[in-house]
Amino acid sequence: MDLQQPAPSPLSGETRFIYPRATAGKRFLNSLIDSVASYALLFGIGFCFGYAALYYAPVAKFIESAYFYVVVYGIFLGYFFVMELLLGRTLGKILTNTLVLTLDDLKPSWKQILGRTLCRLIPFEAFSFLGVNASGWHDTIPKTKVVDTKKPPTVVHETISPPIPTSHTNTHPH
Repeated sequence: MDLQQPAPSPLSGETRFIYPRATAGKRFLNSLIDSVASYALLFGIGFCFGYAALYYAPVAKFIESAYFYVVVYGIFLGYFFVMELLLGRTLGKILTNTLVLTLDDLKPSWKQILGRTLCRLIPFEAFSFLGVNASGWHDTIPKTKVVDTKKPPTVVHETISPPIPTSHTNTHPH
């Protein structure tokens, strides 16, 4: 689902859609679904590495090395980065009808998505959701939010006032 902002009208001002934030319950469900999806992805790739290690010794040595952990974290982070960059949502967000937007209700930049992804590495980041607005550090630091696409947006009309004419008195004699 691609949420768009209406085009501004130069005559009547600007109309904006403000999308409601996802509830803490939906955010928690997103986390559960995405955990299962990322672990399933890691399990599948790990199975392939394990099977290859039975027949090819360098793969077995690679699995025992620290580089393997870099690959595992890369796959875990890649799941979030690629899904949110391409679709604006992960599997959890697709199933719960939620979407990542900027604080201005626009599509986030790739830098904001990268920021969201890297913030997931912060220790105890999951505890940052224990607040009133259900926003974690991976929302607040890159200035993004997760919105509920099933709920209708609030439409805000901002009118542009015409400039007030100023009277210029001619102080120069004719």
